[in-house]
Amino acid sequence: MSTTFRNIMSDVNYGISNVGTVMTSCAGSQHQLRPYSGKLERVKFGVPLDQVCKTDLPGPLLMMLLKLNKEGPFKKEVFRAPGHQGSMRKLIHFLQQGRLVNIQNYSLNTIASVLKKFL
Repeated sequence: MSTTFRNIMSDVNYGISNVGTVMTSCAGSQHQLRPYSGKLERVKFGVPLDQVCKTDLPGPLLMMLLKLNKEGPFKKEVFRAPGHQGSMRKLIHFLQQGRLVNIQNYSLNTIASVLKKFL
């Protein structure tokens, strides 16, 4: 394996392992950090993007995009293959309710399908 590829992959893994830093820094310096209230921001499906992402991308969507960014390039036809319908309904329900979601429990195809529904 070339050293350039190793350096790139270590940067990707470093970025994923420090998601907490990414999550807190995405809001920008003008926002004050609040203690966790037990709910995340709700993701609204079927609403124009400018209304959903007024200040920033909702946290759960950012996590889904980070997983796609990390694992997607190594898998064929991520956006073409459909996700599991039951898992998609469950994930969408959790996102709409603002509940915590462990993204690692969902396949890449399911996450890609949910993101397509969001867009």
